[in-house]
Amino acid sequence: MKKLMPLLFFIILLLLICSINVIVMSETSFNLYTYNSAAGQLLKIDPKTGKAVIMHNLSQKNSFADLSSFSESGSLITIGHFAPDTQLYQINLLTGEINLIGDTGLNFVEGVEYIPSTGQLFAGGRKLPHHTNDSYLFIEINPSDGSIIRQQKTNIRDIDSLAYNPVSGELWAVDTQPNRYARLWTVDLETGQGTLRKNFTKKELMGYSGLIGISFSPDGQAYGILYKGTKAPIKEYRLIKIDMNDFSFELLPAENLGQPETLLLTNITSDYAEGWIVQDPKIELTVTNSGKRLVSNLPIFVNQGEVGEEIDLDGDGINQAWEDMAMERINPYIELDEEEPWLINQNFWLMNQNIINSIQSQTGTEISSFVGKVPQQIINSLTDHVANFVRIHPYTPFCNYQDCHANQLPKYIIFRYVVTWSKDYGRFGFTSHEDDHERIYMAWRVIDNYTLDLDWVFTSAHRDPDIHHSVWSPYYRICNKVDVSTIPEGYDFSMLMCGELDFDSQDGRLTFCAAEGKHALYPACDVCEDVLLVSTTATGEDCCGGGRYLFDCYNVGEPNEWQYQDKEIYDLTVDEGKLGGELPQEDTDIFYNILTSRYRITIKTGNKDYSGTDAKINIKLHGQEEKSSNWFTIYSIGLPPRSAEHVGIFEKGDLDHIFVSCTDLGSINKIQVKHDNGGVAPGWYISEIWVEDLDTKTIWHCQPNTWLEKVFSPSLHGLWDDKTNKTFDLKLLQ
Repeated sequence: MKKLMPLLFFIILLLLICSINVIVMSETSFNLYTYNSAAGQLLKIDPKTGKAVIMHNLSQKNSFADLSSFSESGSLITIGHFAPDTQLYQINLLTGEINLIGDTGLNFVEGVEYIPSTGQLFAGGRKLPHHTNDSYLFIEINPSDGSIIRQQKTNIRDIDSLAYNPVSGELWAVDTQPNRYARLWTVDLETGQGTLRKNFTKKELMGYSGLIGISFSPDGQAYGILYKGTKAPIKEYRLIKIDMNDFSFELLPAENLGQPETLLLTNITSDYAEGWIVQDPKIELTVTNSGKRLVSNLPIFVNQGEVGEEIDLDGDGINQAWEDMAMERINPYIELDEEEPWLINQNFWLMNQNIINSIQSQTGTEISSFVGKVPQQIINSLTDHVANFVRIHPYTPFCNYQDCHANQLPKYIIFRYVVTWSKDYGRFGFTSHEDDHERIYMAWRVIDNYTLDLDWVFTSAHRDPDIHHSVWSPYYRICNKVDVSTIPEGYDFSMLMCGELDFDSQDGRLTFCAAEGKHALYPACDVCEDVLLVSTTATGEDCCGGGRYLFDCYNVGEPNEWQYQDKEIYDLTVDEGKLGGELPQEDTDIFYNILTSRYRITIKTGNKDYSGTDAKINIKLHGQEEKSSNWFTIYSIGLPPRSAEHVGIFEKGDLDHIFVSCTDLGSINKIQVKHDNGGVAPGWYISEIWVEDLDTKTIWHCQPNTWLEKVFSPSLHGLWDDKTNKTFDLKLLQ
């Protein structure tokens, strides 16, 4: 017997554990739902905490009488509250789509409940005139078309809510009058008559005004919602857990269901119907417009009450699951040079994997144990790694996100990809170093809670004195000023770097080129190989030819909440300087400047011979009420000074885009353009000009079709006729 005691104890313990698991599952394997008619939102309520979250902004905004789970279809069924809209609807829990089933033809509907075991749909209602003893009805409705099967007079004054208990098989009704009473009834399904089971007094309601409805869990546990106030807007809602034996109840923690917004709720229902459980819908992302638009089937941003909760682990207001999925979906391709050392090391490892595994089995996996025992190439192949550390965060210029989020969506979501390498191999053996962090920042404009459009991309390359950081547009060619090293140092040498972003034709991902050894990032092979690193030796970059790669991504979260800071991803380090902080950050001022620009000035140079210019250009905008901008200086030469802020090509047939920041000028009516008549060929033929207000999307336009030049004029007695400064009238482009 003593030998059997441990076995018996184990069996009893196992049974207890299984029993506990069953209880936990029965309490947590369902959700409660209610409808906020003030905003047209379907809310999901956690039965453990009483906290509600917005599940869907429904496809149409109605005043619904009540909600009920509907058969095994994963949907809810409801009826419009007042005539003429007392139609029967079905709500898809996965999508929020509302589908019409049929018209009941009723005058006024309140409680609604579907009984899955019998397939019957019941409702409470009234006929005209209201609030007489003969006006209160108990109604059976055909759930397939909304037609009335039968309606009977009932002794229940107002059936505000109906709820079916799947354990007892009873149909319960709630009848409430604010600050007077809240009554619970059981209803005879044949006669429609009610038996009063509980009349909550004002004192028993603990300061609440009434009970708007109840619902049952799969194991028969009753839940209800109390409210404070006698008319809209209701001050507070609170979920309660009711003991149906003595009708005592427990207030669940979340006040006003955890919602800061004004609510106007219908009754509640659960997602339990003969055992079906609705799983949370999965996020699906679609890339459209050739890679420039990202669309989600579910909301991107969480509610204010969910910030920092499990759905938003890093507390930035963005759904964590969406972050992780979007990070992978738009993770860019990196094209390598055919002589990239990392690629050579990886190929060596693949070709000699069996040999390396054999050595590891004899010496252990510690790299230090290999030193002096194996060729250096093997050590290189095992210690050379690359991965993407990524931070995703909202961004609104001139606005702290926490202050803005409560009132509006942010302007952008920024994806900061930091391509992190074990080593920078340098160029021709120079400037090599351990740890290499190259950046790709993407600014996606928030169109709505489901849609983003790509606006700008920032790429990093090198550091002073040959900084090649640049910003790129997904829609047209952009020119950047990049610095070039000189020998001796200190010589002012810069050059133009112009190009367009490359989107993969199959999946829409962006593609960037990493320079051999140093991994500086460029949008295209020709851009990479045309730029110089050192002017006096004409040293440049080598790019492309080694294939495209998608490197593994790791979402680092937000500053002070780094998810991977203390976790080992190979030997790679998280660069908090490039992932943390607000924009602008260090040498990314050009990215900040482009995101905060107010106007885009687009100039088309004509197609006449010698239309282009090498002169230094100045532009001023003139708005309403004599407002005007400062002069914006633009360099059109191939080697602009390092101080240049705006650059362009301005050659024959070119379209150049200049982004400028200034105060709101209102309606732009004139643009003044002049140049210094410098350079080899300063004469400039301007064909068209567009000015766009980037905040309002308003565009003004003109077609000068004129030369800006200084010409010799016999009529002026041999003097030069200076026509390098002209003002053009702009018209609103419809």
